[in-house]
Amino acid sequence: MTKRLLGNRPCQTYILLLVVLVLGQLTVLYHKKVLRLSSTALFSLSPKKTADPGKDARGLTDMIQQEIKESEEKNTFLSVSSRQGTKLRRTPVQSLPPKVQPLKVLYWQPTDNHRFYFPERYRKTLVCPDTGVQFVTLKAKSSEEQRKALQKADVVIFTYDFAEELFVPRKSRKDTIFVLASLESPHVRKVEFLHSQAFLKHFNFFWSYSSRNIFSTTTLTRRKHSLTLSDILQSPLVKFPDKVSSALMVTIVSNCADKAGRFLLMNELAKHNIPMHHYGHCMKNKELPTWAGGKHGQKNRRLGVLAAKYKFVLSVENILCSGYVSEKLIKGFVGGSINVVTSVRNGSVPDYAPFLPSLSLPIVFNTAQFATAKRVAERMQEIGSSEQLYGEYMEYRKLTVDQLNPVFRQNMERKRVNSAFCRFARHYFNSESRTLNRSSARDCKAFANETCAVYQADGKLTFKDY
Repeated sequence: MTKRLLGNRPCQTYILLLVVLVLGQLTVLYHKKVLRLSSTALFSLSPKKTADPGKDARGLTDMIQQEIKESEEKNTFLSVSSRQGTKLRRTPVQSLPPKVQPLKVLYWQPTDNHRFYFPERYRKTLVCPDTGVQFVTLKAKSSEEQRKALQKADVVIFTYDFAEELFVPRKSRKDTIFVLASLESPHVRKVEFLHSQAFLKHFNFFWSYSSRNIFSTTTLTRRKHSLTLSDILQSPLVKFPDKVSSALMVTIVSNCADKAGRFLLMNELAKHNIPMHHYGHCMKNKELPTWAGGKHGQKNRRLGVLAAKYKFVLSVENILCSGYVSEKLIKGFVGGSINVVTSVRNGSVPDYAPFLPSLSLPIVFNTAQFATAKRVAERMQEIGSSEQLYGEYMEYRKLTVDQLNPVFRQNMERKRVNSAFCRFARHYFNSESRTLNRSSARDCKAFANETCAVYQADGKLTFKDY
């Protein structure tokens, strides 16, 4: 029977059957590969490959195609789990906002040897976390490099506090933003040009110490001073019994001709038997330790460690203006001494409220609350001789971060986000177009609604509004 079926040529027939079997296996493998490729194209994580799934998988149901369409509309992708077989599940994907074109910042110096005291200029890049706007600092050391960088700069920062002449270059583009920066008070003679409207019209913004300006930086919270919340919310470095007994207050004053009455106050307190150690040029009776010197930024922290040995530290400003509060409070905050300040007009000139950890606890000792210098001296002696009264001024150091004055907390956090630029980005950033409305950016108001007080030589106090 077998011989009849195979015929007279069994070898050729066997070979033919073998070829048929091999072709059959190849056909099966081919169809499996095609099916696998079509499934991969359908369930791929790339939206480009799922744009037309029916092209490679005609036999699948319309339900799957509808799922793919809906997933693309809702910004989700379809993925297949090996355990779930062909069951579809949605995997949400966090979509990042499109990148914003970086803004190039140039710090303009009137002369090559001009002193530019803004530490922000040494930051190469800054990314605002809320808007995604990125600021990149352009390097320009010489006048020639500045002129070249001006052609591509988006934001130009100017300061003329130490300049001999006022020269403002022309804008290379209409939408270039010019910012005039000065952290001095309006009483300082070297910034008299800030009172000229003809000069201010060249700038879009005024960068000052006042929080009323979009570009604002208070010297108390500037990054270089490195004052943190952990410095404030800790026990005093020196306990009350270990404080210096030979002096009640420490002063580090070098400007004896200031208009805030500091020298007058020091003389009056000395007349009423308040022992003081003076490390500055005014009434100097102690030599400043070598370790307390150094660069200006870290020097304030070291002076705070020095002041921690005393119960009071003189922190009166050089000038009394409503929004002007400098880094002098750092000396008391770092070490745990009571800052002695002068704030007139019911504590509004200057206004210390935004810079105090609490508004309900006593923190600073305001000499303006007393009618005479004699009464100031008596109250200081009462606090200095009572650990309980002194402890009341240290209660703020036991607060938690959530219990802090919200405005103070915001001011302290401002140096971490460098809000002088980020506040500007928040005001003029269009979240829909992912661009800055630079053409309408203008708010150059120098010393708007600012009030300053001046002590005359005879002790009388005069006010001037700006």
